Amino acid sequence: MPVFKGPRLVSMVGEKIRNPIKVQTSPRSFHAIMHCFPAALDLFDSLGSCCTCTHCITDGKIDEGKSGCLRETGLAVLISLLAHIIADGFGACDVSGIVDQRPQKYLIQTLLSDLIWKRVIFWDTWFLVAACTYLGYPWSDEPEEYSEGATSIVAIQYGSLVVASTWIDLSQELSVYGCFGFASGEGQLQGVADERGILYAEATMKIEEPHASSRAGSYDAQTATAADPSSVQIQTAIIGAADGTVSRLLTMVRSNSSRRIVDPTDAMVSLCLSTVPTCKHEGVPTPVDCGTGNIWTFDELLSGWNPTEFEWPMRDQAIGDGNIMMTTPLDTVEKFNVAMALCLRCVIQTSQCCSDCARRELKFKFLGGAAKRIIRKEVHCKHQMPRRLGQQPQQEL
Repeated sequence: MPVFKGPRLVSMVGEKIRNPIKVQTSPRSFHAIMHCFPAALDLFDSLGSCCTCTHCITDGKIDEGKSGCLRETGLAVLISLLAHIIADGFGACDVSGIVDQRPQKYLIQTLLSDLIWKRVIFWDTWFLVAACTYLGYPWSDEPEEYSEGATSIVAIQYGSLVVASTWIDLSQELSVYGCFGFASGEGQLQGVADERGILYAEATMKIEEPHASSRAGSYDAQTATAADPSSVQIQTAIIGAADGTVSRLLTMVRSNSSRRIVDPTDAMVSLCLSTVPTCKHEGVPTPVDCGTGNIWTFDELLSGWNPTEFEWPMRDQAIGDGNIMMTTPLDTVEKFNVAMALCLRCVIQTSQCCSDCARRELKFKFLGGAAKRIIRKEVHCKHQMPRRLGQQPQQEL
């Protein structure tokens, strides 16, 4: 017997959804979801044959029975197990604050619908499942409000407990491994007057008239390998809604001559979509030849880069050498993370790869995007394992 039997899939080509909880239609019913899992459906049929309620005798649909029905009890146990598995994967403690299972049930229903019919994973849905299971947060299937200009959920407070995503701080090294996780602890979100609150990330500020780079063409090896001269400073602030329930996290980045709001979500998405090539030429200094493109300092890219759209070229369509946008070697974690947030898809060049191979990766790995970008990461700015999910955050986030 197959474990999963997929239905006709819904195409997501061309769809651009940043916050599915706010814009999606109602999820599929549990009756339709369970028909995709033959083993689970047999279990519910077995429970229904043992149940004496009118709904089971008349072979009613799953999730439409009344309290006390064996099939409904089995469904509740299955939902609870799935939610606790996800919460455990996010790093939750071995305790749950769930009192009312209805929010948990709706979120699991949405999560499974996205996986089965849309073949996508949305951060907000998975984070809410884990956070609501751990905190007992009473999430509603019809959200009370939504803060305009916000993107992803990055933290939730309920009572004296707070959970926050592990990649919320752009001054820390980011890693794809463990990105679906949160740090938890006792505390309070700044500006949240109520006992509960949701913190969204503010969207990256778009540049209407981007500045151009002052450096173009080819550079010798000594100039090309010089560390980025720009300064960087990252400050955060929380702006609350009128009633204090929904807040937004503003991450302000300052350089020598620019300042800009950057979304940490974009940095994490970019890291997931980008590639880090390696080659055997790392010990050979080579000139940086960008063709007709430019070399950008951090100060210049902060005022001149906009996140690229998700445009995938055809399989046989290679990317040309022209208009390649390459950074100077970024020597701090802050510069690298901010540059990633302004890319959404790029090639990350480290000391383990020469410039020629980085450009080759850009041309033949089909990364796509209107802008062809290479972010150069300084040798001492290394990839690290993520912080332990059980690590306690500061008293105030």
